[in-house]
Amino acid sequence: MRTHFIKLPLILALILSITAISCLKDKAYEDGTIQSGSQGSGQDIKVISLGITVSSSSNFLQASFPITGSDTTVDLIPVELGGSSDAPQDIHVTLTVTDKLLTDYNTANGTNYVDPGSVVTILNNGVVIIPKGSRIGYFQVKFNANDLLSATYALGVVITSVAEAGYTISGNLNSGIVGIGPKNKYDGRYKFTIETIGWGAYGINDGPPSLTWPTLVSVVTSGASSIILSSEAGNAQPAFAGGGITGFGATEPQFTFDPNTNQLLSVVNLIPDDGRHRTFFLNPAVTDSRYDPTTQTIYAAYEMTQNGRPNQLIYDTLVYKAVR
Repeated sequence: MRTHFIKLPLILALILSITAISCLKDKAYEDGTIQSGSQGSGQDIKVISLGITVSSSSNFLQASFPITGSDTTVDLIPVELGGSSDAPQDIHVTLTVTDKLLTDYNTANGTNYVDPGSVVTILNNGVVIIPKGSRIGYFQVKFNANDLLSATYALGVVITSVAEAGYTISGNLNSGIVGIGPKNKYDGRYKFTIETIGWGAYGINDGPPSLTWPTLVSVVTSGASSIILSSEAGNAQPAFAGGGITGFGATEPQFTFDPNTNQLLSVVNLIPDDGRHRTFFLNPAVTDSRYDPTTQTIYAAYEMTQNGRPNQLIYDTLVYKAVR
């Protein structure tokens, strides 16, 4: 299967910068090495660049791919021809994978992206063909999305050469990083409502009613049929306190479903115990916690423990609104 994922709204551009974009009046512009179309002289500048995040100050994208259980061939990174004319010939552009981009990005942002190595196969030896009469070609890779679950993977690439003469490699869009992650059927952005009961004495909203989170919450794949929640509270258990939003420290609930029946099988805390013994488990009085594929809604009833407190009852409803 061939999919132009970069052109679909599967992608969320990360706003953290790894390369500074040069001012349009700097030397790179004067030399015709940035993607600007043409100079004032009317000269057609034939610039080759990566079409990763040309509309932002970062050249980093996070791409998520459905878990299908089979190998998938993906047109991962667009390589674009600038200027006013289509390619007069096939243009062969070589991209090289470099770990230094990942190392620098991880150091700057406190992330832990790693090169996928043999998990992802680089096709065509990294050579991208911009076909005659076109303005774009694609850096292709092949992988099984199931294999992307074991780490946080990303590919850092740089344009290293153009086989044909007369083309200039962009000075500011010649390198970038694409994070590569899996996406199960629950993954997405959801409207999130929550009711918590039992911790009113500690300043936590003691429902009913249910309260609605002020923004969409991301449901992020953490396993073949498992997800975690990501919001302004980070990956912590979200809640309302004093009329505002909050998140509990030392918590990261993971929800695991039966992929065949969509029944919610478990809720566990991924964060080690910090002494407060904050754990999660399904509410035994509620037997229909589940994902409803017809309405794309998650219903989760579970409990949270802490030393010296009664169990807090939690009732989540998440309604799918958009891809992540």
